[in-house]
Amino acid sequence: MPLSAPLPREVIEESLNRGREWLVRNQITPKTRHYDTLETDGPGGRPLRWVDGPLPAHLVGGFYANLWRNPAGAQSPQEVRRQYHSTWHTAQCAVALLRCLEYREDAAARAAVNLAWEFLKRHQVTQGEYAGVFVERAIKDLRFPLREHLSFSQQNEKANDGYAAYDNIETDLFPLEMHRLTGDAGALRMAQANADFYLARHPDRVFLEVETHRPAINGMANDAVYGRLAKYTGEAKYYDVYARQVRRMNLNGLDLRAGNNIRNMYWDMSGLIFGVETFPELRGPALAQLAFLAEHLRSAQRADGALGFRFKAPGVVDTECHQAIDGAATGGAMAGWAAMYDVTGDPRWMDCIRRAVAHAVGGQYPAGDHPGFAGAFKYAGWIEQNGWRFEMLRAVATAFTVRAFAELLAGGRRWTEDYWRS
Repeated sequence: MPLSAPLPREVIEESLNRGREWLVRNQITPKTRHYDTLETDGPGGRPLRWVDGPLPAHLVGGFYANLWRNPAGAQSPQEVRRQYHSTWHTAQCAVALLRCLEYREDAAARAAVNLAWEFLKRHQVTQGEYAGVFVERAIKDLRFPLREHLSFSQQNEKANDGYAAYDNIETDLFPLEMHRLTGDAGALRMAQANADFYLARHPDRVFLEVETHRPAINGMANDAVYGRLAKYTGEAKYYDVYARQVRRMNLNGLDLRAGNNIRNMYWDMSGLIFGVETFPELRGPALAQLAFLAEHLRSAQRADGALGFRFKAPGVVDTECHQAIDGAATGGAMAGWAAMYDVTGDPRWMDCIRRAVAHAVGGQYPAGDHPGFAGAFKYAGWIEQNGWRFEMLRAVATAFTVRAFAELLAGGRRWTEDYWRS
């Protein structure tokens, strides 16, 4: 089968610029309209629209994960409900902007990263038995003792006395990247404090001996946080954790159960790629599992380049799901396929990458689309809430795609050079 053709460089450049600009616009500032109050036609009545409400000051600098279009009856098309802030989504968006800045300096992106950095520092507990953990509330408003929950939005009651089980460790990628790029010792200490908190308080999760959250078992290995700490600090305890995680992931294998989100395969890959690229002694077991995951993602990729949202049976994509595609999985999978191409040069991986790039560009919201969406990369299809049909997107779909495009344009790797070759 012939290899898919690359898109012109200028097309990807324009797409990256629009995605980066959307991330900057989607950041929470003191001027952000906070449409987070549901208006009805009477007590217990029919929901009408989301209306603007007070913006909690502690959210400034963060990023929302979801946007919801108000229904056709809304008084203003500008009304876009913004929901599910979290430290994790903020970290992932900031890392995407850092990738953009590695490629090309941009004042707006730099300012957004700095604002996100201040946000993250405000949301890390620094004293007491919970020192190191990231939380969703202003620290002064927390109710102690804290409890571990699976995941929740900042509006959820659980945010008052809890921390997220699997979001936390992936948040460390932001301070680790800040350290890598700037040498900031304080950023490294932030990541260490959080990683040490989990290692001391939840070792069974860190060592992948219990499920981190319902659909996937390997969450504490995501983004190779302990592997990065091993490289940057030289401390044996972090290397021992990461080496154990890599080998444990090979024992855990791949979860193909019905209802599992396909993008969870990307998260597993994110924990393995660093091992393939950094530690020669871990390259074998990490590469074996990475190839296994990349192959299954390849089999789940549609002809148009998109990845499906979930399985309906072991390994069988649910094509009838209303969220039939997943922009986060599609954008994230490029990292795994790229790592496989760098190692093997196998054209199958390049074909996957080119089709995913084409799908992402083709699915990017146009400039004339609904206010608040233009420039973002689509996440999924329609979902139902309160009797309305909402279109949802997550900031992470844009963040992952922006990261991949920035790396592609920056060059310097086998896959980024060969992408442009016919």
